[in-house]
This record gives sequence, C-alpha cells and structure tokens, in this order.
Amino acid sequence: MRYKIIFILPALIATLLIFIFSNQSHPPLIDLGFQWNDKLLHLIAYFAYGTTLIFFLFGSFDNINLKRAIIYILIFGAVFGVSDELHQSLIPGRDAEVFDWVADCLGIIISLSLLSPLYKIVKKLKFNFLNSSN
Repeated sequence: MRYKIIFILPALIATLLIFIFSNQSHPPLIDLGFQWNDKLLHLIAYFAYGTTLIFFLFGSFDNINLKRAIIYILIFGAVFGVSDELHQSLIPGRDAEVFDWVADCLGIIISLSLLSPLYKIVKKLKFNFLNSSN
C-alpha cells in the first residue's frame, strides 16, 4: 500500500502548484511572444495535471474501467479548472476567463492521448513495487 504514494504525490504537487500560481496577483509568466501566450501555458499546465491524474487513478485503484477513468479525469479536470478560475477572480489583479478554462480542458483532453502508454507504465511500476516488497 505504501507504493501508492508515488502515484498520488505527483497529482497533489500539481494541484498545489496550480493553486500557488493562481493565488498570485502577478504570477511569473514565460513570454512566448504572441497574444494568447497565457492560454498555451494553461494548456501545458493542465496537460501535465491530466497526466498526473492518469497516474493517480491507475496507480491507486485496481481494475479501474478505462472508460470510467476517462470520464473521471475529464470531469475532475474540468471542475478543478472552473474552481481555479473562480479562485483567480478573488485575487486582486486577476480575473476569471472562460478561454483560460477552455485551454485547461483542452490540456486535460490532450493528456488523455497518453492514457494507453501511461497505463502500461503504471501497471509495470505497480508490478515491480508489489514484487519487490515480498
């Protein structure tokens, strides 16, 4: 059971990092030199977040249904994105933007393209952890 922390921890860290950046009035941004720079950063952040959710689900739960996992990841990612935008609206100098949320959702959706290879990696890691502790 202790092996599950390696699957849970990345999702917790990603959640915390998104919260920390959202909690800043002027978060440090990488300027990529075009108008919708922040939307691309949202997409990248939520792509990474979706990837950690995949690790979390498949690493923490045995025999989770693939379709159900996709639905959970989409719903949780979208709801977390909404809560992130609402949180930003409470921070001075920040506001909530629908297109930020759309970029968040696209990042989650794109992360699902890695579902099959990540599932195989998680399955192998779980097997190795379970067999090394015996």
